[in-house]
Amino acid sequence: MTRCLASLVAALMCGAAAFSTASARQTGAPADGPMSLAQIRSGIGLTRLPGSPLTFVQLTADIRRRGVTFILTVSEEAELRQLGAPENLIRLLGPPRSPAERQFWKPLTDDREMGWAPAGRLRMGSPPEEAGRDPSSEIQGDVPVASFWLDRTEVSNDAYRRFVRAKPQWAKSKGGANYLREWTSGDEFPPAIGAQPVVFVHATAAAEYAAWAGKRLPSEEEWEYAARAQTTGAYWWSGEFQPSMANNSEELWEVDRASTANPWGFFNMLGNVWEWTSTSPDRDAQRRIVRGGAFDGDVSFLRAAKRTAFNQSGVAPNVGFRCALSAGAR
Repeated sequence: MTRCLASLVAALMCGAAAFSTASARQTGAPADGPMSLAQIRSGIGLTRLPGSPLTFVQLTADIRRRGVTFILTVSEEAELRQLGAPENLIRLLGPPRSPAERQFWKPLTDDREMGWAPAGRLRMGSPPEEAGRDPSSEIQGDVPVASFWLDRTEVSNDAYRRFVRAKPQWAKSKGGANYLREWTSGDEFPPAIGAQPVVFVHATAAAEYAAWAGKRLPSEEEWEYAARAQTTGAYWWSGEFQPSMANNSEELWEVDRASTANPWGFFNMLGNVWEWTSTSPDRDAQRRIVRGGAFDGDVSFLRAAKRTAFNQSGVAPNVGFRCALSAGAR
């Protein structure tokens, strides 16, 4: 009996040590790469076997170290709870259940912080007296906006490289003409631009990054709602244009420059780079609305209401993106 128990414990220890490799073989994921939902299910099952040397503490540490390939949904949460997952593991895999304004959360998919935008109404567009206004595209109207999460920063070159390394089909040489033009090879770029927003990315590549991270591109209504952060002027601060708060300095800034954070904690919502949204203008599926203005633009382009559209397959030195996540994801 003792010998049998020792054999079982030894087998379990071997199973715990080989957990990542075995699960990876079953799911097709690398043993040292981000963990899939299937791998985490297997890990939970292993922790619950009598005498197993794998604990929830160890499993949680492995998840933190390796990251994950998904953001937990409501139905997936229910499934993991049924398997016996503890609360701290559940909290690790999905956003907070009842977030408050200026609450931040970092998914383990791309390890980039998101901020909460509570539900409300957006006064979209600009009033007739606003300087620089385009009356044809900035007609004012009230729009209800559901709560959502938004990346606090634009996606940087450093962050985009993680995506390229996970998805080599999006390396520099494979995204089309001028794609990732500033990069020097498949997944390399000058160190000085690592913290700057990735540019020369088309809307398809931006959407693919978002999907890889378990997110999506924001709609233009969501974008303007987050950019305004319950303010109603041309900019999220009161008064005239402030060059320290929105970049039109003729060169890119790092994505998290402190002086650009708006009242909800989102950086560079105005200036630095135009940002892709998921919205097409006038049902034109070949184009996408971009918002925010850029480092090389006039101050009238850096207003919260300013909107324009680019060809979705085009790339430019002043266009990047950030990602959103619906509140209903969990």
